Amino acid sequence: MAHPSEQVEQPESRIRSDLRDLFSTPLGRSVFNYLLERYGMMATTFATDPYVSAFNEGRRSVVCELYGTLEEHYDWVDLQKRAEEANRTYNPTSKRR
Repeated sequence: MAHPSEQVEQPESRIRSDLRDLFSTPLGRSVFNYLLERYGMMATTFATDPYVSAFNEGRRSVVCELYGTLEEHYDWVDLQKRAEEANRTYNPTSKRR
């Protein structure tokens, strides 16, 4: 019988592989770029309201997690350039739908 931690790792490994396959397609890259621009990876999450800061950080952390899974598919310099451009237009106090 497999160790319980081995049973958990197999689905995690499979989902990471599925994410890499999905985001390696042109459509997947387009979606990831949207997430990067919308929720940032290097954007500040600070707001004067700690709940807003926590909410912003939660969104940013999802993009960071995805990037960690996909980093071999992305050129870091290109990603950093796009993130910096997105940060210039990022307004954490703006209302989003």
